[in-house]
Amino acid sequence: MPRRSRRVAGLDPNPQNQQSWRLRNGWSEALGSLLKMRRSQTRVNLKGKRRFHFESFWPKIEGFLDVMQQNWNTPPVSTCPVERLFLKLQRSSKGLQKWSHRKKKKNFISRLQVGDRICTEQGEKQEAAFDLFENLIGTAHAREFSLDLASFHSPRHDLAALDETFSEVKVFATIKNFPPDKAPGPDGFTGRFYKFCWNIIKGDMMDAILAIQRGHVFKLRLLNTAFITLVAKTSDALQVKDYRPISLVHSFAKLVTKVMANRLAPLLPKLVSANQSAFVKSRNI
Repeated sequence: MPRRSRRVAGLDPNPQNQQSWRLRNGWSEALGSLLKMRRSQTRVNLKGKRRFHFESFWPKIEGFLDVMQQNWNTPPVSTCPVERLFLKLQRSSKGLQKWSHRKKKKNFISRLQVGDRICTEQGEKQEAAFDLFENLIGTAHAREFSLDLASFHSPRHDLAALDETFSEVKVFATIKNFPPDKAPGPDGFTGRFYKFCWNIIKGDMMDAILAIQRGHVFKLRLLNTAFITLVAKTSDALQVKDYRPISLVHSFAKLVTKVMANRLAPLLPKLVSANQSAFVKSRNI
């Protein structure tokens, strides 16, 4: 068969040219077997187990490199470089999955002690945690008296800049300083999402931010939720007080408060007395 014919072999649907579908040196049989194998594997994968996915936060966890070295440096039974790489990648993915599963299992709170009682049911554990932190945080009560804070500030300062409409430039500047992969809140979106998708979402984002600035906060509760996750203070944590609560706030609420904080920050040195140092940049506690 001429070289030109072999190049276009698979493109000719004419039955009279069926001989052009055959390649030399047995490649047609090998290719047919490969395609059958691929189709068979596809059928298995369609109803198979969950695929491996490398998590970007894994390298930040202590012990990650040890797991990789242990799985990667174990010599595979193969002299072929391609197969050897395949086996190492396969072994590493399985090793990382097991390691991640052990981490998740270790972080799971299987029981909590409340008084003399041990709670193992999920509902009981949630109720015990809620009761403790509700008492610590407190609940809202009717205000008994008010203070005119303006009377404490002398001389008065021009704060008109605080009421200026938030601009898209300022909002995106805040987004660019967001940590890209920090643990997300209830919505699940991270700083990386906002940076990469800003041109798509910025219209609706700015509409919502400006609505909040104008005082339309009736439905803010939809975007102002938070997760409270418990981090054990000790390895043998048993009571709720043995855990440190970490609040994971909705990304939108975090963005709005950060934009507001950035606007207020330049004025803080003027508003906060010199003898007060907390939360003012360049001042030491």
